[in-house]
Amino acid sequence: MLFRAFLALVVVSSSACASMGTRDALVSDRPDFTERASTIAPRHVQVEAGQTTSREGEARVNAVGEVLVRAGLTPRLELRVSGNSWVQERVAGTVNSGLEDGAIGIKYNVTEGPDEPSWRPTFSVIAHTTVPTGSDAFRVSRAQPEVKLLGAWTLSDRLGFSSN
Repeated sequence: MLFRAFLALVVVSSSACASMGTRDALVSDRPDFTERASTIAPRHVQVEAGQTTSREGEARVNAVGEVLVRAGLTPRLELRVSGNSWVQERVAGTVNSGLEDGAIGIKYNVTEGPDEPSWRPTFSVIAHTTVPTGSDAFRVSRAQPEVKLLGAWTLSDRLGFSSN
């Protein structure tokens, strides 16, 4: 049931994007470990989703959904809302499943480097917090705030550097 709902969301959002005409290149903040330093343009909304499978020792975790909605508020500021992902965790024969906590936050672009190669980097800050909205097995009793400093440098046409 959850997979069908996710598939329907992908199809609807794909057709909506196709009808919007030519836009700038899509720059996502997932599914990697490094967030992009750039922000979404004002009055634009971008929905990102995915699935992650991880394994550490006997523990196996599968998360589906991982929805991140990014909305541009100003040229330097975006609102970020993360939905609850459905998670299944297997550890030594025990299986827990349910929803993770959601999150809300902002990304602020502190300095904007040029798109072409330059010595000037781009720096942004993400400040967000989880919201205790998940299932009993995965809910944390209080908000978990986090702040990240993001950096990006375009060093040449073929070489760039990004860091969190």
